[in-house]
Amino acid sequence: MAADRARIDIAVCTRDRLHRLRTLLPALVTIAHRRPGTRVLVVDNGSCDGTGAWLADQAAREPLLVALAEDRPGLYHARTCAIAASPAEILLFLDDDVGVAPGLLDGIDDLFADPAIGVVGGSVEATSLAGLPPWFPRRFLSALPVIPLSAAIEDCLYPRYPIGACLAVRRHPSLSLYLAPERSRAALGHGAEGPAGQAAVGGEDTDLCEIYARAGLRVVRSARLRVTHPLHPERLTPAWLMEQQAREGRLRVRLARLRGKRALCRETAAILLTLPALVALRPLAALLPAARGVTLRARLAKSLGAWAEMVGGPRHLVLPYPARR
Repeated sequence: MAADRARIDIAVCTRDRLHRLRTLLPALVTIAHRRPGTRVLVVDNGSCDGTGAWLADQAAREPLLVALAEDRPGLYHARTCAIAASPAEILLFLDDDVGVAPGLLDGIDDLFADPAIGVVGGSVEATSLAGLPPWFPRRFLSALPVIPLSAAIEDCLYPRYPIGACLAVRRHPSLSLYLAPERSRAALGHGAEGPAGQAAVGGEDTDLCEIYARAGLRVVRSARLRVTHPLHPERLTPAWLMEQQAREGRLRVRLARLRGKRALCRETAAILLTLPALVALRPLAALLPAARGVTLRARLAKSLGAWAEMVGGPRHLVLPYPARR
């Protein structure tokens, strides 16, 4: 392996998606073989569809594949399993339903050549937009998630951090904070049971990026790191979008509290304080063009979610972060 090339582990967390792994895993193994020192870590997060047995069989055949198991449900717990198992200098997290090209890692050395960069998020492009319903507002493509990038590099600030569908992090002492007991109790990440029975709302990607940002490292996005993502048209309904936006509203308030801020702060004020106006405008949604009506309803769902979290969300847990530099 070239002396100037960092060792990379590619980590995929999965649960009951064996049909997707059968497509993704061969492509990742091909990428790993193209770059010496690269491994593929797959964390089975309590699957019931035979994923564990299939992964064990594949790992017995392929030395670059590492099969891991994490029984605690939730993406956060699965990711901590991968972090604990990886000694690599760079850890690249991928969703289990992305598409990858053989040159996925071609630009990663250049991106991390700057020692000030701690996190790199990639471009997440739609496999095809042909299945997008006409009522779906393009402003919500990031919820799918579809976030195409064009810039070679751009810095990111809270809360607009890269998403976990394609997210590379540098091995750094501050990464140990991601494994802190407080984060295990907060249970950010889909599929988990939240604190005191509260619904999990995601946010593990934002939290991970915030750790690096507070440690004084750059969090960036780059079109040089690229994956594709299917639309899953079977779930693209107005009800799904309303639920997703309600979770986003809850997440903004929960993250504010977990970061040691008040629920009503600059980061959440616009979401919370627009509720009266959105309620008043709600009857007009049916009279607007479909996409505009859905946008109005989605903004209302987000505000209602934020208020639900403000009133009933967990209040007494603050996550540890590095002292700002």
